Amino acid sequence: MSYIYVLVVSTFLYIRAKLFEEKNNRVITIAPVRISAVPHYLEIFVGAQVTGSGGACNVLYNLNDELNINDVTYKEEIFSLRVWLVKNLFNFLFKLLKFNVVTIKKIESKNLKDFANLDMSRHVNSTIRRLIYGGFIDSSKSELLKEQLLQDCLSIYNSSIECVSKSDLIFMSHGIYSLWGPIFDLSEFHKKKCFINGSLPYYGNGFHLVKGPFQINTPHKLTNYIIEDQKNIAKLIIENRLTYNNSDQKSFRVESSNEEEIYHLNKFKSKFKKTISIYPNCLWDGNIDERDSIFNGLVACINETISNLDDFGIIIRLHPAEATLWSNFQPLKNEINHNKNVYIVASEAKVSSHDIANMTNTCIVYDGIIAVELAYLGHRVIMPSKSTYSYCPGIISPKSLEEFWKVIKENPNNNIPAKDKVAEWISNTYLNTRLSFSGYIQDGQPIKINILKIIFNVSSFLNFYKKL
Repeated sequence: MSYIYVLVVSTFLYIRAKLFEEKNNRVITIAPVRISAVPHYLEIFVGAQVTGSGGACNVLYNLNDELNINDVTYKEEIFSLRVWLVKNLFNFLFKLLKFNVVTIKKIESKNLKDFANLDMSRHVNSTIRRLIYGGFIDSSKSELLKEQLLQDCLSIYNSSIECVSKSDLIFMSHGIYSLWGPIFDLSEFHKKKCFINGSLPYYGNGFHLVKGPFQINTPHKLTNYIIEDQKNIAKLIIENRLTYNNSDQKSFRVESSNEEEIYHLNKFKSKFKKTISIYPNCLWDGNIDERDSIFNGLVACINETISNLDDFGIIIRLHPAEATLWSNFQPLKNEINHNKNVYIVASEAKVSSHDIANMTNTCIVYDGIIAVELAYLGHRVIMPSKSTYSYCPGIISPKSLEEFWKVIKENPNNNIPAKDKVAEWISNTYLNTRLSFSGYIQDGQPIKINILKIIFNVSSFLNFYKKL
């Protein structure tokens, strides 16, 4: 039914705009390259509004089946009848909405050398990691897939040059670490207006727009609208997270820490003069090259910290979601170099990350909202990456390896909880930039009948569209 809902709403937006909107010549390019474009209904709705108003919408969609890989899915691993049905449905929809489907022309392997001046390595590397860590492939296949992904990325880039260069706006989803990456590169090269959308469920129902990779850029502010009492709202958001009451935390909520686990942690800590704690995200989540700064990724950060700080106690709290939401994905513990100064808290362990932070001198977070929570509570937080959260007050973001080792080893001052400053940063960065409209459904949530609310309150959608 989700496909039918998308068809109904997009057709309504197209017909309504055709009948009632002032005509214009706006040209946009949208990029739902995946086998299923349903997760990218927002791009399709925007495109329908453009073409209905007399403009043009280019859509990058693999209808001619030229790509080796669709996002993070092999062709041969998808049920062929479903693929056929989905592609024919969207072929029909795109024709109905007068979209210009850009034909992806595959560059043959023997001709890849002709494009050696184009660097697609970060898109290829990020996708390979997602495939491996997501459990889609065995690492032994990575070299073969690198060539296939390079072929895909260059094919998309080469096929999109004309449509991107002539567009007024590029609009796409936040997953640009894979097959959307080349389109973003093109928009930067041609200095085109580009908005990348994505939802952050931590901050309420809605979405944000950024002008670069979602994992390292703060949301773009499109309005001067201020939410009344926003700082208190921001505080409430964090306080709810501290008690695991947010929707994204429900599957791994910890009511109270297991006393036996706390006993073993304290016993381990007593062996060292200084103890640090590390709070890694899941291996596949947001693992793009652009996020890295002084380390070559999350795993390198953890293992180099272990090898360089053998006189420190190091507690690594594996992400609780590894035991619940993403239990089928590759676990981080398989990548960690075990040592006598390392204590690994299992993902399924009933122990609060905040209780662990209370035991340690310094907290290291490569990426993730846990960094904001810890800074809010006054813990000393180091973030050695380009994560969006590195801009949060109270978080130390070293610019070099030398600075990283120095700040870990120095004696910290008595930290004062930065609650007001952190709350103000969240309100300015995320609450004031959040967008929504009637019927909006967050990324990752199933599309249900409530998306039809757009039809009955179309002005809400149009208020968002006018901001683009």
